[in-house]
Amino acid sequence: MEKKISQSDATDFIKRLVELGGLYKVNTDNLIVGKRDNQPIQIHTSKTKSQPCMILHDKMQMGEHTVLNPFVETLTKSPERDWFFQSKSILLGTVVKRLMVAVIETAISGKETEYEKIPLISPFLKQIDEKMLEEVNTLPAADMLFIEFNKKARTATLLTCMYDSDYVAKFGKIRKKTWEVVRGLLEAFLECDTISETYTHKSTIIGLQEADAVLHVLIKAYMSLDQYIKLMLNEDPDVAALVQHLENLEKYYKICAWCVTSSSAQDEEVVTPPWPTAPNLIPTQPLPQAMPVMPVDNMPMLVPSASLPSAGHAPLPIMGTMPPAVGMPMPYSPPAYQPAMHSYPYAPTTYYGGRSYAPPSVPMNSGLPWGAVGGLLPGVAYTSY
Repeated sequence: MEKKISQSDATDFIKRLVELGGLYKVNTDNLIVGKRDNQPIQIHTSKTKSQPCMILHDKMQMGEHTVLNPFVETLTKSPERDWFFQSKSILLGTVVKRLMVAVIETAISGKETEYEKIPLISPFLKQIDEKMLEEVNTLPAADMLFIEFNKKARTATLLTCMYDSDYVAKFGKIRKKTWEVVRGLLEAFLECDTISETYTHKSTIIGLQEADAVLHVLIKAYMSLDQYIKLMLNEDPDVAALVQHLENLEKYYKICAWCVTSSSAQDEEVVTPPWPTAPNLIPTQPLPQAMPVMPVDNMPMLVPSASLPSAGHAPLPIMGTMPPAVGMPMPYSPPAYQPAMHSYPYAPTTYYGGRSYAPPSVPMNSGLPWGAVGGLLPGVAYTSY
């Protein structure tokens, strides 16, 4: 029987992700604290204000704290989610650097190496020396491995700067053999030499693209690093539990959709919708400038050059600008906009046998009252006098 997924399962996944890497932990109040000082981390919700961060759980209460819910994505800015994904992006670099330092320290210690570590260390044993430890420590962990998310492509990719020639040139004092050991260990830990091609994932969950893509890359890399973390760092990240949670990610998305987190920091950023906006049809110029108005006394009279069809019927009224006849006052409401085709409020002749494009105009001698008919009659040619 399939296990029913609950809010507590989603909370456990968030807790495991936060504590992954050993820098942070979640206390009994579900607040994220530093593992060394046991102090709550502070999330900057604005330029002048910061608050402790609590992970999403089913017994939350209102208070002076922010809530981390990585399973809901919105167009507004969320400092909690930004902090979470930034920390997960550079987490792998931190872990790999710790592994490299552990390998180098073991090799230069002179102590008898444990049998299980020999296959990892022996290929680099002749190149490793004490100076190499100092050189590796100068390299930023965030540059060794980091996850980059392409929002447009909905794809996360694991990247490294260790092969970039321009980056290497910035560290001119680091020896060539040190770079060779760094790259060799990197490929050994990840079990491949095509990192960006092997560790990439395109999201398939609509509304949860970043979490879906980033977490798949993160946990896949941990599956490769797991044995070396246990061997060299004596830690157990419990990757099996992470993999199980990852399979339920879409269910967690639906369960956690009730809690949408954002903060006051969003008012500092103008959010542009990812779709084109429709053009504004309302003219910016004043209405009298947009519609030429002709005095009633000078208005040309349109009379039919042939008799009206006996079986014809009046067309439906269309938008126009001609005022009603004297003696028959009518309410007049200007149109919302003036189409460009109407350069004058009348047309000398009809262009086809259907409804005319001309605004309402009825000859005085047609027997029909002004305003009773909304346009020229179909099939009738008019002459201006």
